[in-house]
Formats: sequence, structure tokens, C-alpha cells
Amino acid sequence: MRSNFLNRGLKGIFLSLLLLNAFIASGQQVAFQGFEGTAADNWGFTSSPAFYNLGADFWEIRSSTPQIPTAYDGKFAGGVDLRNANNSTGYTTLTFDPVAITTKVDVRLRFQYVGYDNGDSIHFEVAYDNGSDWSSPDAIVPINVISQSDNSDGWEEASHTVLAGPTHVRARLVIFQNGSDDIGVDSFEVLVNTDPDPVIPPVPIYVSKFGSNGSGNGQFSFPEGVAVHPSTGDIWVADKNNNRVQIFNSSGVYQSQFGSTGSGNGQFNNSVLEIDFDASGNAWVVDRDNHRIQKFSSTGTYLSQFGTNGTGNGQLSFPEGVAVHPITGDIWVADKNNERVQIFNNSGVYQSQFGSEGAGDGQFNASGAVDLDFDASGNVWVIDQSNHRVQKFNSAGVYQMQFGRLGGADDELLFPGSVAIHPNGDIWVADVLNEHVRIYDNTGTYVTTFGGRGGTGNGEFGSDGLVDIAFDAAGDAWVVDRTNHRLQKFDVDYSAAPSSVTVSATVFIEGAFNGTNLNTTLNASIPLSQPYTNNGHAGGESAGSVPANAVDWVLVELREAGSAAAALSSTKVGSAAGFLMNDGTIRATDGSSNLTVSLSGNSGADFHVVIYHRNHLPIMSANAVSESSSTYTIDFTGSSANTYQTTSALTALTGGKFAMIAGDADGDGDVDATDLTTWQSQNGDPFNYNSTNGDFNLDGEINAVDRNDFQQKNVSKTSQVPTT
Repeated sequence: MRSNFLNRGLKGIFLSLLLLNAFIASGQQVAFQGFEGTAADNWGFTSSPAFYNLGADFWEIRSSTPQIPTAYDGKFAGGVDLRNANNSTGYTTLTFDPVAITTKVDVRLRFQYVGYDNGDSIHFEVAYDNGSDWSSPDAIVPINVISQSDNSDGWEEASHTVLAGPTHVRARLVIFQNGSDDIGVDSFEVLVNTDPDPVIPPVPIYVSKFGSNGSGNGQFSFPEGVAVHPSTGDIWVADKNNNRVQIFNSSGVYQSQFGSTGSGNGQFNNSVLEIDFDASGNAWVVDRDNHRIQKFSSTGTYLSQFGTNGTGNGQLSFPEGVAVHPITGDIWVADKNNERVQIFNNSGVYQSQFGSEGAGDGQFNASGAVDLDFDASGNVWVIDQSNHRVQKFNSAGVYQMQFGRLGGADDELLFPGSVAIHPNGDIWVADVLNEHVRIYDNTGTYVTTFGGRGGTGNGEFGSDGLVDIAFDAAGDAWVVDRTNHRLQKFDVDYSAAPSSVTVSATVFIEGAFNGTNLNTTLNASIPLSQPYTNNGHAGGESAGSVPANAVDWVLVELREAGSAAAALSSTKVGSAAGFLMNDGTIRATDGSSNLTVSLSGNSGADFHVVIYHRNHLPIMSANAVSESSSTYTIDFTGSSANTYQTTSALTALTGGKFAMIAGDADGDGDVDATDLTTWQSQNGDPFNYNSTNGDFNLDGEINAVDRNDFQQKNVSKTSQVPTT
């Protein structure tokens, strides 16, 4: 189970370990900074504090330092004792400018850091974004840099691969030193990576949370474990420092609790850590510091226990994990300080054991076996925390394979704390010090990572806080965020990313609305081929004939992003043109079918819907739309809340309806003087669909009504659809 190992004597081990070299790909160089002062150093950066020289403290361009005698390549950025009593408190940073990218890239750094003392920290961040708001980038991936011991003179590398999709990437080095340590960093670069993109499932999406710090009902004090009851769906939480187990319904509403401080039946000694259920719905609870496992009924009534302190068969020494075998019903216990897993029958009688101290196959490092979980075949996956790996054993306890290695890169682990097997067979690992959840497939192959690092926001995990994971019947994840005293829920959608979708959208356009529906005055003038090229649309949609109730052509676009604000032009995954009908529905070229949109580059199945019209401001859905009954349905007419930026993006009609804003004659996303000029040049001319966009009310005439009632009324309004 998850250990708060920084308080258990392992910090010195952590600070002296060597970073394993990350995978480095070769390719075309996009940006580079080697601190040589040449034209090749084209990746701009800023430092905080600025480069300076103050007594024994400095951060400057150097060729050597007392402990770093040779540079990686000429000069490098070097520092000594960057933050001590002479220079206040806080972090020193090197922040590199955002770099525009068009494909998958590797961002890498070469470094040397010696004299790594207790309390020091250094990590390399890679961030990527589809815009320029770097105060809140779309993603931040911290890579812990665990450095050399004193007087080492080797240079090492760290890297991260950014998959195709984002438009910009940035890097940052964050350093805290409290002693006379030396650092050298050199050769930050962005390289085009030509390896094929892996197929990955959608990143789990934050849904909700519950809990706060305290001892009241529903509050937590450093919770450690979570389990979902197989019959009721209730969420059981091991509330460690409150010496109790709390029960919540599936929405996170407090129901009841049991437990108190002590060593008696049903009590816990500041050590209630892990929970698992048997087929009858009874709970088996780890009581670590009492060196035992206790059994409770579905209502929390104490039933029995097994285990005493010791090293003999059936004895336990600070156990941390428990799991019930899905086939035999046996109780398997991660006997942490005995570096083994012990197996008991469902009456708590000792059966067998496996494991010993070490780093070999089937062994566990000192205080290393901390959590375990079973797959559907009855194989057990065991966290070997101090060896930074997960090991697989069969139902007889025979070693099968392992994955994981020390580090902070995507496929690396840093003192992992717990393991949970998703219903689809994927292996989820709570990577405690990296403060991420790592996901691997059932062969141990790395798949993806999610979770914000060292924060308190939604979807973020506190420092040393990510400690346990459980899945509900829908396959969604409940994650214990210990140091933030809460649980967070993440939606998990493993459905295959679709190659095309059916969209049922309803929209009104200002001017054509007659109080009930839309006028079809232009029907005879509508061309057989669609007119749009917005955001790269190149569809050749055309009709054999224009449907009788068609109002005009419109363009529907789908974007895939984590939020509406992040749904920029570059997140487009498909578009298709169709006919806007007089009832506001958008139909395919046959005038009756819903619109089919072909997709490319999408990783999931939820999309923001954008609607374009040739002389109205475009609009976008406020939320990503999900499939329901094989169709993506969105109605922009009945509630402004369905539209991103609500009434700022719409105009109100009679009867509580809403419509797209008229007056954008040149289709550039705003209503301004240029649109007035366009109207003036066309005023009084015969209507021509392909050359006269000044007919804002779609009545086939260009006159003062178009100017006064629409262009002038809406002047200064702009599209609320994100672009760049």
C-alpha cells in the first residue's frame, strides 16, 4: 500500500539515487540553447533571479565550477548555492520561451548536479499548449531529476515526448538548493520525433471531489485507502489519522463510519490503510501498526481478525496492502517490513507465502511490498515500492514478470504506492513522488499518464498525496489525494475513438427568424455546392437538388479539447457542411438525414460543436457533447447556457429563443466598419448568393433594414469561438 516513506527513513536513499537515462530520439532540431552565445542558441529564456554574482552565490554562464570541471559542450549555465540565507527563500528557475510545433517532438536537457543534499530538489518541466496563456497551460509534465553524488563529473539527459496535437511547447527548470552545491545545465533542445504516435486511450477527465481536512463527519485527516462496495456501490475510505473507516454513497455523500483509536476489536492504531471486499460484501481492513487484518460486515460491524507482530508464518510486520483473490476467496497481504506476501484462507488461517529481501525477480526491497491487486485471471500485481517497480505473480505466487524503473519520465516510477486493475485489464499505478497516475496495459507496456503535480486544484494531487485508486461499476476511478484530505473522481472512457459521428444540431440565425421558424426566401438561390472554407474545410459537399425547406448552407465543425477555452482552431478533428432547415435543424444534403462528420486525429469521443454561417458570427457549444443513441445532439436555440460565453455569443429572439448574431459580411468573426463598407457597396444591388453577403436577414434584398436592424445594432460584437 502507499507509504509516507519520506517520514520513514528512506529520504537519504531517494536523494542519492542516479537518474536512469531517458529515451532520446534523433531528428530535426526545432529549438536549441547551449549557452554559447552563438546564433545556434535560438531558444530564448529568462531566469529568476536574473543571472548574478553575489559573494559565494552565483548563477551565470560558465565553463566550469569547483565541482563540475568540464562542460558538456563548451559553456553551460552554472550555479552554486542558488538559494540559501544570503539569498532569501524560494525557487530558482530557467524558463524557456514557447516554441511553435507542428508534429510530435522530444524536449530534452543535459545536466550535471553534484552535492545533492537533504532538502534539495530539482525538476525539469515540459509544458504544452494550444494558445499563449502560459499561466495555465493545457498540460505540464514534471520530470524529477535525481542527480549524481558528490564529485561526479558525468553529464546525463532527461527528455519528454510531446505527441502531435499542441501548437506550442515550453520547458522550465525548477531548482531549490540549501547548501554549497554545484549545478550545470546545458543543451536544452526541441527535436522533431519521427516515431509513429502510439494509440492511447482518452486521458481520464476530472469529474468531482469530496472531503476536507478535519475530524467531522465526511472530513478526513490524511486518508490512505479507498474501496467501492461490490453490491451497494458505496465508497469506503480508510481515514487514517482519524482512526476510522467512513462510508459514502456513490455521489460522495457521507453515510456512516466505524472505528476508534486503540488496539481492541474494531479499533485502529493511527494506521487504517487499505480495504478490500470479499464476495459476500465483507470488508477486510489493514490495521498496520497493530500488525493485523480486521474483518467487518457490510454495515461496519466487527467480525474477526488475524495477525500478530513478528516474522513467523502468519505473523505480520507493518502490513500495508490487502486483496481478496477473485477465484479462491483467499486473503493476500502485502507484509511490508517482512518483504513478502502472505496468503490466508477466508477464515484468516495461514496458507503460504512468497518473497524475500532484495532486487531480484520475485524479491522486494527493504520495506518494499506495499500494495497488491488481482486481474480477472487471478494473477496478482504487487507494488515493490523501493525498487520502483510492479511485479506480477500467478495464483501460486510464482514470479511472472515486472515493469517499472526509477525516474520521472512517462514510463518511469518514483516510489509507487498502490496498484489497481481496471475492469478492462489495464494496470493503474499511483506514482507517489511523481504525483501522477501511470496507466499500463495488461502486458506492462506504458500507455499514458494523468494528474496535475503538487497542487490543490481539480485533477491535481498534493505533494506525496496520491496514494490509492479504486474503480466503480462503470469503470470510473476514485483516487485518494491524501495530503489534500480528499477523494477525486475521474471519468474513464475506453471506448474506441470513432472515425465518424452523426450530429443532430439545431440553430436559429438572426434576421431569418419570423417568430416561429426561419424564412426560406433564398431557397431558389441556394447553390448546389457548399460555399465554406472556414478553418481549412475542404469538403466537396453538394446536393442533386436543394431541399424545399432549406434556408441556407451552414458548416458544422467538431473540436476535441479538455475545456471550451482550450477548444482552439487547432483542435478541430472534423467538419461537414449541410443544409439549415426552416425548423432550425441541420440536415445532410438529402434534407432529411442527420449530418455525418468524418474525423481524423481524435483520441476520444466527446467534442465541442461549432456552427458557421456565411454572414453571421459563429458559435460553439459550452461543453463537449457526448454520444447518445448513436447521435451527438445539441440545441443552440432554447437555452443560452448551451453556447460558449452564453449571451455574449448570441442574440435573444422572441419566445425565449436565441440565434446567431447577424452582420458579419466578410466572415472574419466580428461586426465592424468593414462590414458596413461591404453593405454600402452592395446596397440596392440585385441579390447574388456568391457575391452579396450584405443581405443579413436573408430576404433576397440588400437595403437599409440590413444595415439598421443588424449591422449597426451588432457593431463591435465579435465571435466567442476560440481561435488561437
